[in-house]
Amino acid sequence: MDSSHSKKSSLRPTLTVLVPIYNEEATIVSLLETLKEKVTANQVIIIDNGSSDNTAELVKPFCDGKSWVYLRYAEIQGKGAAIRAGLKLATCDYVVIQDGDLEYEPADINRLFDYACENQARAVFGSRILNQQAGISYQRYYWGGRFLTWLTNRLFHAGITDEATCYKLIDRRLLESFDLECREFEFCPEVVAKLGLAGVKIHELPIAYHPRSIEEGKKIRGKDGIAAIWTLLKWSFRR
Repeated sequence: MDSSHSKKSSLRPTLTVLVPIYNEEATIVSLLETLKEKVTANQVIIIDNGSSDNTAELVKPFCDGKSWVYLRYAEIQGKGAAIRAGLKLATCDYVVIQDGDLEYEPADINRLFDYACENQARAVFGSRILNQQAGISYQRYYWGGRFLTWLTNRLFHAGITDEATCYKLIDRRLLESFDLECREFEFCPEVVAKLGLAGVKIHELPIAYHPRSIEEGKKIRGKDGIAAIWTLLKWSFRR
């Protein structure tokens, strides 16, 4: 075997963390400090969806324009649009999504990444359902998420427990090949649908979850659940 090929194949994959944010001044500093301290990331891309509070000024000191990149829209575009914009700047082997709040524990990203590297997995999700200690924000969101998971498994044979989880770690080139169309919260169902259509196995690991209330800044709403159902059905019809 060629020695240069052997050396290249032995290198550990790299990781990009995409952080779509909107008006997160209450949590963003703690989140970014935790990412910097606890997550083994090669690149962090923060996409500001036109925040109208002090978020932008709090984020800028963390960014150097190289390994930590800050991209800001003047007006809100939607979470899906922010992720798509960040993906265009991503350069690493794997990409994972990190919300701007503190509902998830960034240290769990390392476990997902290690698992992907050790098992050459193309998609690894963090499942709140597999962790019996994980919190529940609202019963309607919990059961809505369980229904979306059931529908996903029914339509795409995904074999997963948590369709709506934020922590989706995916091979970057695979994700780019999906030519995403999402603009808002339909990122999750579109990605899961396309993984299913591509026949890619989704691995899952249990993760922590500390939900916040709507008063504390939780942004997802009932209409996003309806959009998720339509997205799953749409991609099933396009099969």
